[in-house]
Amino acid sequence: MKTVYILGRGPSLRALEKANIPSDSDVILMNDHSNTLKNPQMAEKLNNTNNYVMCNSEQKGFNPTVFNKLEIKGCLTNRLKPNWDLWQVHKDKQRKHFEGGTPNNLGYLPYLSEDEPYLYFWRGPRDRNLEDMRTYDGRKIEHIPEEAEQYLIQIYEDKLIGNCSYYATLYAILKLNADHIIYYGLDFYNNLGFKKPWYINPPTYGTAEWWTERVAYEGEHMKVVYDDYLAKFFPDVTLEFFTLLDHSFKSPNITCNTIKIEDPEIANQTWYSGRVGEHLT
Repeated sequence: MKTVYILGRGPSLRALEKANIPSDSDVILMNDHSNTLKNPQMAEKLNNTNNYVMCNSEQKGFNPTVFNKLEIKGCLTNRLKPNWDLWQVHKDKQRKHFEGGTPNNLGYLPYLSEDEPYLYFWRGPRDRNLEDMRTYDGRKIEHIPEEAEQYLIQIYEDKLIGNCSYYATLYAILKLNADHIIYYGLDFYNNLGFKKPWYINPPTYGTAEWWTERVAYEGEHMKVVYDDYLAKFFPDVTLEFFTLLDHSFKSPNITCNTIKIEDPEIANQTWYSGRVGEHLT
């Protein structure tokens, strides 16, 4: 069995301190983990592993703090190789929030005014997703394998938000040959919720309450993406979450290990209380 570890930045990343990660394991760190490495126990866990850093198009995770403290085997983007013309065709078809756009409400979430997810999002954006991309110090940035596209189309056709963890998972399976993936620091934004008034009067686009709803939507979508899509695409791959989330996944190949930590909001310095994730570019 080939195990790959994927690290998010939620409060449950604190559980990494007690994790048993064998030397030479493959580990994908999503976005900026510079604060993670300020924790000596966590830094020590990653000192003898094969580390990959995956960033969204803002590339904030490719920074000196991480590069100076860890041996980095690969720098990854959550994009496939660019096709700007294809991206532009579908970008032009995207229904914006002011046109009544909304992500999938799964039949139970309040309406969310938001630019809808759209096909071939992963082939752009123009002038930011390039054929040859480099980090600030010249390291090549690797795209997601081409065969990942078949596992993205249905997600975006169904107007679901697929965040960086989904792309990291596809890379782990398709490129690193993982059949067992262990996650730390993915809490599906379980500290957020939906207020009852939002079902009648949703927050106005761009307000603080709207952003809370937007991020909570992402958490709900990602539960569905793993349970109803990825687990069916890859029935022989097992997913194991160490998370603050208390949830019963339907798929038998998903294990949710709910952990308890004191002061979860401040337990990990990488917890980002502002705009989590990436807006639909």
